[in-house]
Amino acid sequence: MILTAHSGSDGTPDNSLTFVEKMMEHPVPAIEIDVRKAPNGKLYLKHEAIHSDEEAELLLSLDTLFRTIFRKKSAVMVNCDLKEEKLEAEVKWLADKWELYDQVVFSGKVDPEHVSVWDRDKIFYNIENCLPNIRGVKQLKKAHFDVVHYFCRKYNIHTLNINESLCSKEWTEYCHENHLRLSVWTVDQFDRIEELEAQNVYNVTTCRALAYLHQREKTVEGQSGISTKMAE
Repeated sequence: MILTAHSGSDGTPDNSLTFVEKMMEHPVPAIEIDVRKAPNGKLYLKHEAIHSDEEAELLLSLDTLFRTIFRKKSAVMVNCDLKEEKLEAEVKWLADKWELYDQVVFSGKVDPEHVSVWDRDKIFYNIENCLPNIRGVKQLKKAHFDVVHYFCRKYNIHTLNINESLCSKEWTEYCHENHLRLSVWTVDQFDRIEELEAQNVYNVTTCRALAYLHQREKTVEGQSGISTKMAE
């Protein structure tokens, strides 16, 4: 299972260089960042819309983010959560510039037709894109599954991105039966992360990535200590 640190994970500022660098200091497999376009045409990290170039100057640019990862020779995967449409080609151009495209995946407002067929494996497809009225729904029904399955087949999508509140056992079983990988956001309870890992979920995004890794490390050390004492 991939563990993705949500932007602002573990109390760091959202979409900041501090967040990125702190996650890279630890064995965090992936980070999630929000991508927007400013009026000046450049891409920046921000959840909400960017209204002016003056505002953009205070933000971390996607170019700077990729440059930092490149210079640190980090293998961290970058989940670019596109908050606006038609950003895919520009993200790819910047990633190629810094030789990082192999480490990039797309989520959010992704149009599969804007991503080449051979790159659609990079899409973590938010089901809201094909089910625009899904917000507020507490439980997915067969009709929802049928619509999602249609889009997956049409666009050769391999990974679905779904809110944790909708991730029922029925949904995970559906994905496995249809050979779809499942990405779940945002999961902050450790026991729930472990439960999803046991269900062979492909990716889990959390705001407590470092805390979870630290807890897991303590658990492994504790189990090792018990085994040593038993051997003695």
